[in-house]
This record gives sequence, C-alpha cells and structure tokens, in this order.
Amino acid sequence: MWIKKYLALALTLVVVSISALQRGEEWRHTRTEPFQFVHDTDQYYSYLPAAFIHKDLTFSFPNNYWLVENQKGISMPRSTMGMSYMYAPFFFIGHAIANLSDTHDANGYSLPYSLSIWYGSVIYFIIGAVFLYFALIRYVNHWLAAFVILLIFYGTNLLHYTFVEGAMTHVYLFAVFSAFIYFTIKWHDNYKSKHLYVLALLYGLSIMIRQSEIFLILFFLFFGVYDLNSAKGKLQLLLKHKKEFFFAFLVFLLPIIPQIIFWRVYGGVWLMYYYAEEGFFFLDPKIYDFLFSYRKGWFVYTPIMLVAMIGVLCLKNKWKSLQAPIVILIVVSIYFLSSWWTWWFGGGLGMRAMIQYYCFLAFPLAALLEWSFNRKWTLSFILPIVLAFGYFGYLNNHKYRHSSIHWDSMSKEAFWFTFGKKHFKAEDHEKMEKLLDPPDYEAALTGNR
Repeated sequence: MWIKKYLALALTLVVVSISALQRGEEWRHTRTEPFQFVHDTDQYYSYLPAAFIHKDLTFSFPNNYWLVENQKGISMPRSTMGMSYMYAPFFFIGHAIANLSDTHDANGYSLPYSLSIWYGSVIYFIIGAVFLYFALIRYVNHWLAAFVILLIFYGTNLLHYTFVEGAMTHVYLFAVFSAFIYFTIKWHDNYKSKHLYVLALLYGLSIMIRQSEIFLILFFLFFGVYDLNSAKGKLQLLLKHKKEFFFAFLVFLLPIIPQIIFWRVYGGVWLMYYYAEEGFFFLDPKIYDFLFSYRKGWFVYTPIMLVAMIGVLCLKNKWKSLQAPIVILIVVSIYFLSSWWTWWFGGGLGMRAMIQYYCFLAFPLAALLEWSFNRKWTLSFILPIVLAFGYFGYLNNHKYRHSSIHWDSMSKEAFWFTFGKKHFKAEDHEKMEKLLDPPDYEAALTGNR
C-alpha cells in the first residue's frame, strides 16, 4: 500500500521537476538581467538587499523601489515583508554563489540571485503539491490525487506563475494554503496543539504575504460544519480548546511582529496602509466581469476551474466536512476581490488573484472525477471536457508567453482572433493590437470600472 501511496506522488514530482529543469536551463542560457525582480516582485524582495547588502532599512540608498509616504511623511516600502521571508533561503543561496563567483556581482540582483529565487518558486510549488497530495488521499485514491494535481498545475495559470513569473505571490501562497488544508484536517483528527500552532503560523504568514488573505481562516472555522448540529458542535469544540487558541494567537503574531517593529522603528508608526489612493467598491463588485469577461475572466482563461466549481455539488457524504468551508471561502474571496478598484488586477495571465485558491478547488474537482469514474456513462463526456479545458489552460500559458494574449487589454474580438492559434506571425500581432481594449485606470480609481 505504501508503494502506491508514494509512487503516485513521486511520479508527479518527477514530471514537474523535469519540466522545471528544462525551463531552468533555458533561463540560465538566455537571461542575464535580474529577470525575477520586476514590478511587484522587486518591492516584495526589497527588504533583503536593503537589510543584508546595503545594511540600510531606511531605504536611503539609491533605489527604484515604490516607496510611499506613511502618516508621518516618511518614505517606506509599499509592500509587507512576507514574501521576503519566503525568498530568504534562496536569497542567501544566491548571495553565497555570487560571493564565490568571479563573473557575478554580490549586489542582490545578478543572475545567481535570480536563478536561486526562480528555483525557489518551483520548490515551493513542490512543497504545496506534497501537502495537497497527502490531504487529497484522505478522500480519493493516490492516482486520482496525482492526476488532479497535474491538471491544476499544467491546465491553469499556476504553470505560468511558477515557471515564468514565479516570484509573484501566487505559488508561494499555493504552498502555504495547501499546508493549511493539510494541518486543518490533521487538527480535526486529533486536536493536537502542535497542528494548531502550525496553522496559526501559516495564517500569520499568509497575511504578511497578502493582507487580503485574511479570509483563509474561514476554511478552518467552517471545516466539519454541514448542518445546524455540526455548527453547534464546532462552536463547542473551539470553546473547549480556548487555551490552545490563546497560545496559537501568539504564534500567529510571530510573522507580523517584525513588520510592526520595522514600521515603528523606521517610520514612527505602528501600522501603515499602502493603498491610500486605491480601494474597494463593495457596493459595486464586478463579479460577472471577474468570472466571465474577455479581459481577464477567471472561467474564460482557466475553464477547468469552472468544472471544479461544478464539482462542489459532489462534496457529499465523505466530503461533507469540506463543502461549506470551500464554498464560503471561495464565494467571499470572489466578492472581495471583484470589489477591488482594478478587478482585473493589472497585468497578468487570466485571473491571477485566484491562483492560490486552486488547492481548495482540487477537492471538488477530484470529487467530480471520482463520481464520474463510478458512473461509466458520465465518464465518456466529463473526462474529455476536463482534458480539453486543461489543454486550453495549458495553451493559454504558451500564448501569453508569446504575447498572443495581452496582459490587461483583451477584448471579445481579440480573444476570438487568437483562439486556437498556438503560433503567431508578425502580422497577427499587428492585427491583434487593433482589437485590444485597454482599461482606463484613472477612471477605475473613481469607481468607473
């Protein structure tokens, strides 16, 4: 039994690792600039070169970071340090290599740093895949668990945000969320304090990476709730362990305290809000656009996630502990994210803001596939749809990388012009440019979204 258990996981990781090694060799031979550190990622990373290379956390050294003034008019980094925590092991590896190298500067931005962070992104995906696999096999057989993980990786924009723009937050949160799922299940198995403390640490870390991940706690709170009696039982369970929750709260603060100290020491404030000019429009969420628009619609560019959402209906019987927490978390997150002023979240492939939630949707996708496998008459049309949607998502990764999907300006006409085209000629790009519909960011700030 244990051979099957680990063989399916091993084969999954071998497939991903071979792909990663091929892409890594490509990066090594074609990239010389700090290709991982552009736009948002450079802001997440800024704490590391500031602290360990310039030794200046006032950020007064020459830099191009997006520093913003806090309440006291002091310039501070626009992002929190959560991603710097995640980058740190690979930053130090890159720093050691650069110091030993005769050809690369130990400046935080030469090729050893870029490649180390890139490989780190792949390793974080592997960590997430391992936790997700061991959570999935609580409900389905090993081969189906492995198949679902490969579907989610190769059939969605998670592939792009691991192998191309891997230094963005998404694959890191995928790893954190997958571990959160695993330890939520483990704690509800035996109520061991160590599992609760790990959950608290993961939750604090996720908030330090992206503050919008505050809703992650909903999965834990609603796990095992499926009717009124189970809701009462869950409340009693939480109250019974209130002492452990007090200590868990202290663990939750561990990733947050360094940030608060930094704000206080270098900025003179206890808290800082980075998006004073940007905000949410909670009375006008763009849910339909978020899900179905040609600009960035989640189900348009990652249709396998629509199948996963339909699979929520299959979360019954042995899955019932998962149905409410997954539905509540996903629905609340969609509402929250679609209320952001740029509901399309700037440049990127598809609805990248949802990538970290794919680990949760692995369960309804697995449940739907298991349901169809047990009813042969459904397998003949459900499996082809799943594979076709997965291939479409894979093809979108290729198209985006070769600029036949625009990062923020896709229109209905541009979408159908590029549909099914794996290779673009120069004249195709010229035609597509005329079909694009660039968003008006200034209007969006005022609510015209």
